[in-house]
Amino acid sequence: MTSRAERSANYAILLLFALFAVWPILTILGSALGPDDAGGAGGLANFPAAWEQGRFGSSMLTSIAVSGFVVVVAGVLSVLAGYAFGTMHVPGGPVLFPLFLLGLMVPTEVIVVPLYFDLRTFGLTNTFWGIALPQVAQSLAFGTFWMRAYFRSRPPSLVEAGRLDGASSWRILWQILVPPGGRRSSPWWC
Repeated sequence: MTSRAERSANYAILLLFALFAVWPILTILGSALGPDDAGGAGGLANFPAAWEQGRFGSSMLTSIAVSGFVVVVAGVLSVLAGYAFGTMHVPGGPVLFPLFLLGLMVPTEVIVVPLYFDLRTFGLTNTFWGIALPQVAQSLAFGTFWMRAYFRSRPPSLVEAGRLDGASSWRILWQILVPPGGRRSSPWWC
């Protein structure tokens, strides 16, 4: 049991660390809400001006488009690669799958500079594709790893039952394995 003094000291230390973490945000808000040095209105009028000058609207739309693209493309490619590595005999699979895992082990900082030069060579710097494609590639290793584990954890009887009923590999994937537990007979997008 902790004493009242020890508990108070713990809260004081936590409060000190919380203030240390929040201080930069408070100073930025104070500067933003304060008077404008250039003779402008200041206060809340600073926020719409910063929104326009910083082009935050177009940046936000770009972020939403990149996020949507990366999630959809990386998700579909991860499902397909995980299905292949988890349920099929892929030629070279024992060599290829560890290469996917290597993508999890290489820190992003190691590939940033070479990636920039590659993107510059192909004319992709400052473009949608220059942002989205590297993120898809970096997400693919993790997604493939998890999807392979998921497909390996499914009961083999589900796949065997589908094959006995004449289902193709594609149909087994999208109508039996991808829906949670194979409980639905329609594709997940319906």
